[in-house]
Amino acid sequence: MRKAAVAMAAIAVAMVVGGCSSGGGGSSLAMEDLEHAGRTCPVDLAGAVDGDGKVTVEVDTGSGTGGDDASALDRAGGTLVTCTVTAGDGDVVAYLFGSKHEDAVGLLLPQINADLDIGLDDLPKVVQRYEDTDNGELIDIPGGGPGAVAAVDVEDATSGVLYVFAEGQSSAQARQIAERLLSRA
Repeated sequence: MRKAAVAMAAIAVAMVVGGCSSGGGGSSLAMEDLEHAGRTCPVDLAGAVDGDGKVTVEVDTGSGTGGDDASALDRAGGTLVTCTVTAGDGDVVAYLFGSKHEDAVGLLLPQINADLDIGLDDLPKVVQRYEDTDNGELIDIPGGGPGAVAAVDVEDATSGVLYVFAEGQSSAQARQIAERLLSRA
């Protein structure tokens, strides 16, 4: 739950670094898939990590109409699905966010920074790389930590993002997990 709370604090950072949009590409993910995830992750996280562990799923939805005291998700609008599975000595977490606005990656910046400690000066680089990347392609994240970010096309959303954090694993392993998820989405 702490990770979701950190992710939802992101709207302030998203407002500072600006909105994002991403290029074309097909998708088999839809906002409906995210909104109705329930106990089933919309992507095959257990298969992507070659694990048999149980995947836990959290779904949070925001209206996009929140005021100054609203959560980041209520301000941004959209659906955030957090899927977690234990692999090896740590958890692998996949965040899927479909936004009603052009700020999908912005909502996850505090989570990315908390997980990977990339530094506040490098957060705008993540946004710029997201903006410059086509859907389904991974972006380079400063610092080389065990995380991977990709713009994704989510039907009925203005923008979408996939962020994978692989605790206790290498950057290459996190990218491999994200590539597997993208190829199966």
